Amino acid sequence: MAALTSSIDNSPKTAPPFQIGDDIEFRGWRGRLEPGVNPFGASGSERVMVIDDSGIQYWHDPVSDIVFTSPRFSQASLDLAYQKPDAHIDTRQFIDFDRDAWKRTADRSFVVSKLKVDLISRWLAPGATVLDVGCHLGLFVMLAQEAGFACTGIDVSADAIKIGAEQLGIPSLSACTLDHAGFAPESFDGLVIWDVLEHLYDLTNVMQQCATVLKPDGYFFAQVPNHRGVTARLKTLACKLRIRRGRFHHFGFPWHLYHFSPRSLDVLVRRAGLETVRIRSYSHRSKSGAARRGIPAWINQRIESLALSDYLYIVARKTGDVQTRAAAQ
Repeated sequence: MAALTSSIDNSPKTAPPFQIGDDIEFRGWRGRLEPGVNPFGASGSERVMVIDDSGIQYWHDPVSDIVFTSPRFSQASLDLAYQKPDAHIDTRQFIDFDRDAWKRTADRSFVVSKLKVDLISRWLAPGATVLDVGCHLGLFVMLAQEAGFACTGIDVSADAIKIGAEQLGIPSLSACTLDHAGFAPESFDGLVIWDVLEHLYDLTNVMQQCATVLKPDGYFFAQVPNHRGVTARLKTLACKLRIRRGRFHHFGFPWHLYHFSPRSLDVLVRRAGLETVRIRSYSHRSKSGAARRGIPAWINQRIESLALSDYLYIVARKTGDVQTRAAAQ
């Protein structure tokens, strides 16, 4: 019996196909797989849209137009993965950080942070209180503070916050989740949650927390991947036809749990008691600073305005009693 017990291999599974219950190590992530769920509750109309070569299924609900991943990593596995400061960005580039050089070279992280500052500036006046949920190193927080906003950032990665505070010298950063941040209701004029919603295990609960800390008439700003974008549709078609290598990598397993459309994004904010003000999109080109090169700028702008680019962004507003409105959904 002892010999049999010692021969059991408890190492994680590294080769697909993967299935529910597997402990896996994949693309630098390690954890247990469990069933994915429709964040809006089962509609009874969900169907498997595609299955990738790893055995991961991408389900589509035509009622809300949300796409969700199953299986997915467990809550504990996700929490552990996002503690790493370099989960999505190589933080080595911020050693001996030169703020002026960062702006001058127009690094992608600067371009994206500047896009966000420009966006909130259309809806909020300097001096407004702004919370960045999932701020990572705090680069947007830094630019927003320079633009005159009273901006605070929170992130689950204590290491990322430490880099931002100590190496980059960015104030007003805290390592915590929103439900443990201790903010009083109606604390902020604006809330930014950028490239975060698609990663959240308990999506609708976090959305309710976001609405709660917003002041009446406060603004909510978010960006998410757009499964209705032209590029995403073409990639999915190419994968189905098996003419694209690296099949279905654009769905972002294991880190992306959901993919949105304008309709599902509107459903999400309305369920939290917010009203949609605008839904548009950004392309990879805009986020990398390449929008001025290649195709004419007016074509890129038109595609973005029709919400047909790679990433959707939404501006929503808190009106009335959020608790009452959310309960009525």
